[in-house]
Amino acid sequence: MPNNEVRFSLENFLPEIQDQLSEALGQGLLKGTILVRNEVLRLLSGQRSGKLYKVPGTRRTYRASQPGEPPASRLGHLRSSYVYRVLGTGHQAQGFVGSEVEYAHYLEYGTYKMAPRPHLIPAMRNSKPKIEKLFKRIIR
Repeated sequence: MPNNEVRFSLENFLPEIQDQLSEALGQGLLKGTILVRNEVLRLLSGQRSGKLYKVPGTRRTYRASQPGEPPASRLGHLRSSYVYRVLGTGHQAQGFVGSEVEYAHYLEYGTYKMAPRPHLIPAMRNSKPKIEKLFKRIIR
C-alpha cells in the first residue's frame, strides 16, 4: 500500500534576516554620513565671488564669499573641522555630520550683522538623491 503522507518542516529565518537588515542599514547610514561630509568639503573648496581682502601681515589676498555662497576658506579650519559619526545600531542608529568650530553655526545661518553662508544644508540637499539610491539598494 503506497504511503500518501507528505512531511515537511518550517524553519524561521526571520531573526537572521532582521540581523542582516540591521547591519545593512547601519552600513548604509555610515556611507550616507560620509557622502554628506564629502559634499560639505566639496562646497567649502574653490573660489568665491565676494570682496577681495588682504591677509593681515602679508601681501597675500583672498576673496571672501558673497551672501548665500558657501563660506570662503582662508586657512581651512572650518573645512578640516567637519566630521561624521554614527551612534547606535540597527533601527536606533543615528548619523551626524557637523563641526565643533563655534562659528560654523553663524556661517550656516547668519547673524544680525551677516547674511548666511549656507554649506551644511546644501550639502545634505545635494547628497539626498545618492543617499536615497543607497538605501533603495539595501532594501531590495
